[in-house]
Amino acid sequence: MNSNDLNFQLDTYLGLRRALGYGRSVWEAKLLRQLADFGGSQTPETPITSQLVLDWLDSNFRDSSPSLNARRLDAVRQFLTYLSAAVPGAEIPELRLFARYPRPKPFLFSPGEIESILHAAIASWQKGSLLPFTLQTVLGLLACTGLRAGEALALDLVDVVLDVKPARLCIREAKFHKTRLVPLHPTAVMHLTAYARQRAKVGGAVPPSLSRTTASASATKPYGAAYNGCFSNSAWPNVRAAAGPLSIPFATALPLHA
Repeated sequence: MNSNDLNFQLDTYLGLRRALGYGRSVWEAKLLRQLADFGGSQTPETPITSQLVLDWLDSNFRDSSPSLNARRLDAVRQFLTYLSAAVPGAEIPELRLFARYPRPKPFLFSPGEIESILHAAIASWQKGSLLPFTLQTVLGLLACTGLRAGEALALDLVDVVLDVKPARLCIREAKFHKTRLVPLHPTAVMHLTAYARQRAKVGGAVPPSLSRTTASASATKPYGAAYNGCFSNSAWPNVRAAAGPLSIPFATALPLHA
């Protein structure tokens, strides 16, 4: 198939996925567009074959890890499954062509270690800044609710409801596009309320009702800016050092999940 035909089929496929409720993936669209251009330039008169897919991966991602190439192959296989229904002769590569690395074993912090980390979050930043209180609040919220980090980063102010019993978080568009309510322990409500007051003290804008306030670094997305800023700018080593001896086997880099 030539590039125009492949790109037309790809546009139709991506539009169908969006219509079915799948999130729009820029990474996936760019990847499949590269495959369409490669296929159109190599064999414009024949359908895409498994060998062509492997040649494309080898030409563009030879130095990439097997696990990343396995992820790319998954995206390609879904598109080619769709394409094979419209284009006779289109081949779907085998599923297990690349080895997958097992997920690392999670590390569980003890209650004492969590307490040390929360204290270190305050101690590791300059006094007078809101950032240490934001960091402590978001880490504490992850620990006591079991939220995924991405779910915490996506919270809006209206998603935190503290004036009902039980107080709760509304998690929207989580895994598999589901929404759920997460109840909050009274101690979590106490800390969120205290954070709102601290934010007002240092000059942060706090909504009229504390029940609509959460660990906010901005007026819209509560956690994103502060959380990402802390851990993308090598702040975790500072927190790690201030926390004192921990049983964690990693000295610096550590993905944090509840």
